[in-house]
Amino acid sequence: MMRDAFSLAMQRSTGGTFPSGELLLSALEGFDIEDDGSAEWQYVVDLIVMISAALDGQDVSVCLQTALRSYLEGTFNVLANTLAGADGKPISNEAAMRRLGHDAEWRRTVDFVRAL
Repeated sequence: MMRDAFSLAMQRSTGGTFPSGELLLSALEGFDIEDDGSAEWQYVVDLIVMISAALDGQDVSVCLQTALRSYLEGTFNVLANTLAGADGKPISNEAAMRRLGHDAEWRRTVDFVRAL
């Protein structure tokens, strides 16, 4: 299903002819998998959000904004969870943001998004 959705989203983004994505979009957004807290699970959710925008016929610039926002939020969440795991307790978003300001991976992510 993900492969079909991705192919259809790519066809739509390049202006090609394509069948209606409504059924595929409905199936993608209606998945029922329990959140196991893993980074992989979050990446799947982010990918669905990105593909859904294209299947929904959103403008390419809207799709790019959605993808970049999802990428930033996903990376932030993964890194914040890593910090919380290292601390052995939850941390606030504010504390994570302060600490990630000095994190090389977070800086690379932000620099990459800004470059686009």
